Amino acid sequence: MTRISSTRWRGQRIHPDPSARFLSVIARHHPLRISGLLVVLGLLAAACSGTSSSPDAGSPDADSTEPTVLGTTTEPEEVTTTDQPTALSGSLRITGSSTVEAITRSVADRYGERQPDVEFEIDATGSGNGFDDLCNDPSVALVGASRAMSGSESASCLSNGVLPIELRIARDGIAVIVNNRSDLQCLTYTDLYALTGPESTGLSDRAAVGAFAAELGSTTAWGDGDVKLIAPGPNSGTYQLYVESALGPIAEQRGVGTFMRVDHRSLDSNAQLVQAVASDEAAIGLVGSSYAVRQSNVVKMVGVSD
Repeated sequence: MTRISSTRWRGQRIHPDPSARFLSVIARHHPLRISGLLVVLGLLAAACSGTSSSPDAGSPDADSTEPTVLGTTTEPEEVTTTDQPTALSGSLRITGSSTVEAITRSVADRYGERQPDVEFEIDATGSGNGFDDLCNDPSVALVGASRAMSGSESASCLSNGVLPIELRIARDGIAVIVNNRSDLQCLTYTDLYALTGPESTGLSDRAAVGAFAAELGSTTAWGDGDVKLIAPGPNSGTYQLYVESALGPIAEQRGVGTFMRVDHRSLDSNAQLVQAVASDEAAIGLVGSSYAVRQSNVVKMVGVSD
């Protein structure tokens, strides 16, 4: 029986449009020690590609399922799945994005069917915390992420002798969700800035948000009633991508900092966030679209237009 060596993963390359992003897992060098797991992830990546959004300029093609090492395409090891796999034992600790967590658990369950002596410890800590784990905690084997690793994060890994290897496993989006009793149907990016941006702290009712949105040029009818924003915290890849892509352009034009209003309710668990919105008619949430789709019986997605 072969023991699994500690191998490192990290999380994702993303699309600048918050409605289309890539989810990934990342490992240290020596990924072929657990090549069976790589194959499962690769199949999942192939099954989830092929949407119409285009990738970042300079990034690998959106439909590619090949892993990359700091942006360089590498060839995965070929595995004959009809052969009896070599029996493995040991444990893998996986941290990172709560958005990727559902995929991680599903793949771990499937892998466990082939390798029952391999144990998984999975913690949803957020993409940013996951990257820190990858670079600094030898006990962490894999990390999922819903955003790209920054240059400083990559440098931190390299300074500690960790070479991150990225595998795209899915394409996801960020959904704006509301309670099923809400009458909100469509918002613009200007509305989202008025609701969630750095200048919106303290705006607790629709009339106030609508007035600010109108000042910015929006014609959306907000109506009356309270409004409560529920979103992931700043260590979340969802938070960071949303702030950069949805709030950044308007914040830069207005000469203010790029961050989310500081009085929003922060929940890093997608499942908890969906349930919080489902239980509060005034709530508006930001969550991975996969969670919103699967919970469409208790929350609904709001359309977003330019």
